[in-house]
Amino acid sequence: MKGSASQRFAEFNNPVARENAVSHTIALWPADQNRLSDPAVPRLTVHPHPSAGRRATVLIFPGGGYQNLAPHENEPVVKWLQAAGFHTAVVSYRINAASLHPAPILDAQRAIRLLRHHGPEWGLGIGPIGVIGFSAGGHLASMLAIRFDRYGCEQDDLAARYSSRPNAAVLCYAVLDFVNYPGKNHPRPTLGKEPSQELVEELSTVRWAWKQMPPIFLWHTVNDDVVPVENSLAMAMACQKEGRPVELHLYEEGLCHGLGVSDEKDPRVISWKPLAVDFLRRHLPVGD
Repeated sequence: MKGSASQRFAEFNNPVARENAVSHTIALWPADQNRLSDPAVPRLTVHPHPSAGRRATVLIFPGGGYQNLAPHENEPVVKWLQAAGFHTAVVSYRINAASLHPAPILDAQRAIRLLRHHGPEWGLGIGPIGVIGFSAGGHLASMLAIRFDRYGCEQDDLAARYSSRPNAAVLCYAVLDFVNYPGKNHPRPTLGKEPSQELVEELSTVRWAWKQMPPIFLWHTVNDDVVPVENSLAMAMACQKEGRPVELHLYEEGLCHGLGVSDEKDPRVISWKPLAVDFLRRHLPVGD
């Protein structure tokens, strides 16, 4: 798409341009709007559903160990969820050296607030918003779902107007307990090279489950050798203890960690997809 970032943003807010439900990308933070050519700039790519009508939106967090953003947990997830009837948006949150906590959670909070603020202008409406995250992206989605009220940022001009709490969360083979089940090659960049015990506990979302968290859907393969299945088991137990809605699905075997939507990678686990869609439809009602 040609033109400056400000021009692209104006086009996104143009009702005529929205008729074709074209995907658009903007920088998450106002100061970065003219730097979209820089891949390090955190951004939000919004994909309105091509058909008219009131719909929920699902915000997607690809995995990649806070070191990259996995492509197979981006566009294929968009296509799957749009086929299921949802608007979608993908968060390109800060990674590598820029991912040191709390940068990624601030990006996640900003993304959901942007959707709530601009939803009607962008053709998304004002329906509920769910989140889905994979691996490290699942950790970030869990931070948004559980610790949504914990962090603040002076640069977020929407913080006082919109909650960053999602209405439901789907956590796919996510890292949720850095203390007991950190997994291979963890801690990742968001923790830093030599994190304090306090920070490790701070980012272990399983320890912070509480009664205000949204409904949670979890799935994992038992033989995952990168992120131990105990992460999902522990979160399910934490949700149950707090009396919060939770749905957990385990698969005996998976081909590898990071299966994504897994249509081609491993058909043994693809049943998680209709189960997750059913969960999202139940917990993201759009009304009449």
